Amino acid sequence: MGQAGLDIAHLTEADGLQAFAHDEQSLTSSLRQRFEIHKSLGRTYLNSDAAQLPEGVSKTRYTDVVNLGSGNFGELWQAFDKSLNKTVALKLFYGTNSDGSRFHLTQHKAKADNDLWTDLQAAIQECTSAMLMEERASTNPKHASRIMKCYEDHASDGQQNPDAPLHLILEDCAGAEGVNLLSWITQQQQYLSAEATHQREYQELTHDAKALVDEILNIFKQSVEGLDFMAKAGYIHHDIKPENIMLKKDDEGNMRVKLIDFGGIMADSKENCKRIDTTASPLYAGPEWFNESGPNPGFSCDNPSSFDIYAIAVVLDEMLTGKTMFEKLSANVTIPDGAWMDECKQKMEPDCEDKWVFSQLKDEGGIEMKFLAPLMDPNMDVADKYDSIQRTLMHPAVPLPWEKGNPHVDVLARYLLRALDSKWYDTFIRMLAFDPEQRPQPAEVLSSPLLIDIQTETDSDPMAEKTT
Repeated sequence: MGQAGLDIAHLTEADGLQAFAHDEQSLTSSLRQRFEIHKSLGRTYLNSDAAQLPEGVSKTRYTDVVNLGSGNFGELWQAFDKSLNKTVALKLFYGTNSDGSRFHLTQHKAKADNDLWTDLQAAIQECTSAMLMEERASTNPKHASRIMKCYEDHASDGQQNPDAPLHLILEDCAGAEGVNLLSWITQQQQYLSAEATHQREYQELTHDAKALVDEILNIFKQSVEGLDFMAKAGYIHHDIKPENIMLKKDDEGNMRVKLIDFGGIMADSKENCKRIDTTASPLYAGPEWFNESGPNPGFSCDNPSSFDIYAIAVVLDEMLTGKTMFEKLSANVTIPDGAWMDECKQKMEPDCEDKWVFSQLKDEGGIEMKFLAPLMDPNMDVADKYDSIQRTLMHPAVPLPWEKGNPHVDVLARYLLRALDSKWYDTFIRMLAFDPEQRPQPAEVLSSPLLIDIQTETDSDPMAEKTT
């Protein structure tokens, strides 16, 4: 039997990491009440040392097979698909035995466990949604090319032998040298930190800073193009974060963006916006997600894309500084109230300190709202707005002297100048609005002066057609 439905009332953080791997949905729902495992929800990786695809997955169809690792409910493999004549990603699903060992899901095994069956149907929705969006690709091929494709579903009931491992055949969104955006951010920050310790000509540093800002804004624009396509197709990604944005290079060396992992995707229906069991990552989730008793805990019923817009704004800030807005605002959290902490610990709730931080940040009247609300005030002096943003959000991830020739500072300075010239911050702050109704649509973000002249291209699949 799978390990779904675990009692998480007394989980330690270490237990939370392991339990989350088995039961994402129940832990995500419980997060709003306790917040005890937000770290595992933010970034979780599990290792997989399997060297070959399991029995039951065609060994003749696939060559050049590489295990890319595993996540909360599945394994990801890269392989050349001789039937489709292209490199693809294979996503296989597994359950977990009581001793911690894993087994690959089949229809028979999934149907024998209600929790596994429910999780499987949600996972299959990732492929179904991708296929439905692909049917609309002709309405905007460029924006559609930012979305991961699903080529074949071998997991739905009746699609294959009931005792064969269930899997999806997805687009290979990494290519030969692709990375997810989190890895890219880390690489850029390491490069800047290394360069800061070497003497280099100021002109050379300035050139590198300009190129990096250009690339950051290009990645950001392509990501918003993908969100624009999803919104117009009637979907919310609901888990935008750097790990779910893949970067790869085309034949000309240009960066291409792919939005991946549709495990939390939902149609923008009036029913879904009121759900309290939706998946999200707290570092990037809008304040409304933390208010279970609010009118729209899933996402705004009247402005569905606002959930993804908030998340991508946080991602932009992280690309520029190396830290999330949450991490930087957390520095302003007060010391936990002693009586509050005593009461929390008496209830045997884990990670009371983390819960305190979230309550101080995301609650109505919390630090996030106190920071953002004045910036939305039309009577607030423009210079004061920019100063507040620069001090709180746009500071370097690594504390370094504010001096000429510091590459961290050069990057931020170039971005700040472009943002000021294009009046970008009015749009940026509305993307982060505490009230989701005030956030702009993806199309409005794309039409901003900062982005409108940035050239992006359609990501073509040179082997999209099956060859025989």
